Amino acid sequence: MATLDRQSATTFALSLNPDRAAFTLLAASIVAFALAQLDLWPRNGFWIDEYFSLWASDPALPFGELLSERIAPDTNPPLYFSLLALVRPFVEAPRLAFLILNIAAIALAATFVFVRGRRAGMSAAALLAIALFIVSGPVLYYAPEGRAYLLGLCAAFAIAWSAASVTESRAQPVDLRWFAALGALAALSHVFAALFAGAFAAGVAIEGLIKRRFDLVRAAFVLGGSATAVFGVWLVFALPHMSNVAWIEFSVTSVREALWYVRQLTFGHVLIAVAVVAFLTFSARRREMRPHLRIFAVGMSLFAVLPVLASFFTPLVTGRYWLIGAPAIVVLAALALRAELRAAAAGGPDSRPATATAAFGAASMLAASTFSFVNVQAFMEAKPVWRGTPLVAPLLGDCAPGAVHVWENHLYATASGAPDSTFRDASRPDTPLLSASDCPVLGWAEHVRRGDDFTLIASDAELLSLLRIAVPPEDVRIVRHSSGFVVLSADATEGGR
Repeated sequence: MATLDRQSATTFALSLNPDRAAFTLLAASIVAFALAQLDLWPRNGFWIDEYFSLWASDPALPFGELLSERIAPDTNPPLYFSLLALVRPFVEAPRLAFLILNIAAIALAATFVFVRGRRAGMSAAALLAIALFIVSGPVLYYAPEGRAYLLGLCAAFAIAWSAASVTESRAQPVDLRWFAALGALAALSHVFAALFAGAFAAGVAIEGLIKRRFDLVRAAFVLGGSATAVFGVWLVFALPHMSNVAWIEFSVTSVREALWYVRQLTFGHVLIAVAVVAFLTFSARRREMRPHLRIFAVGMSLFAVLPVLASFFTPLVTGRYWLIGAPAIVVLAALALRAELRAAAAGGPDSRPATATAAFGAASMLAASTFSFVNVQAFMEAKPVWRGTPLVAPLLGDCAPGAVHVWENHLYATASGAPDSTFRDASRPDTPLLSASDCPVLGWAEHVRRGDDFTLIASDAELLSLLRIAVPPEDVRIVRHSSGFVVLSADATEGGR
């Protein structure tokens, strides 16, 4: 009976190893990704960062003007906005343009990982990593999002895989061009993607020195050097605009909140995080995993610690930024699963424990994907969406210039489709009081950051004062939501005058 059980375990492990099984798993992941996006579509809405992306990629303006006047003068690298500007003339619906661009990025990253994996003799592991990546919480959440985070996740995925595959490619010369391209791509995608490239370059370099493999040292130098050089050029343009990140706070509480955010979207629950970390730690007993664990330990440690140190000078720590490093967990888990399945397939006394360990690891990653998606749904519904947009946009057709007082930012025209001249910034001290207007919309404020639930608990008089509207409260109707409000004339009707 023991022999039969061992043979059954080995047969089970073998059935999971071939490329055909990996392709089947990948197909299932693609279906799960599609179903997840269908579920998230009606839950989603536009918030300030996405309206900025639409403003920066306005198809009505020439690309050169967008690049010089809207994309370059920002604290975000230019690649995402530039690509979005190229996509939007062909895709009218903004949310669909976001999704198409992000799916294209996922497809390119997946193709890169598979091609490089096949050349390194790791095709099944590559397919497994891709399958885990596309159903991971961060990817599911940011795939429909109109920001650069998904692009950063894809860059980190490709870099983490390259760091893993290059250590197993002794028989083949290292193609340094790919490492140069990855470093540049990361630096142009997101600040933390550039940091990820540098951190993993350090991990690969240390592993190269330990093993006296100077091909690894050269690859690390090219990856880190490329990311640093391109990041440095971009930083010259970004430094004058560093006040744009003044919203980031740095405190013990903010760091804890960032870690909580990463845990919720990567693992779904603290117990699942413990299970995944335990599985990865236990994989160190496999000799083939030790180089990967050393590289990833160095890379992830630097990726976590350096932003904290930098935040003593300029706050940088936020959950969305740190989340860009999450693909490292996916890649390491795929490698650990491969190691356990190999041991199970080899037979011998370790076959059954290896099969059990692989099953535990697979179950942990499945649980992480499932429970993180529950959090994705909740996070999507909790976004600070501009809920005033569908109310205001139909009412602005005949409004005179300066008729609507708004709060602090320049994106109200992008959100509503009305001319810029319709709006007047009430946060400016030289803005006169609005005492009368023929426009059914007197005021509009979104992304109001004045403490928890300010827009819900403040009095009508306080909200009118905030927008410098000197009209008796009984002559207006104020529509509130958690991060904004709209001031309508008392006789205004939704959808028209």
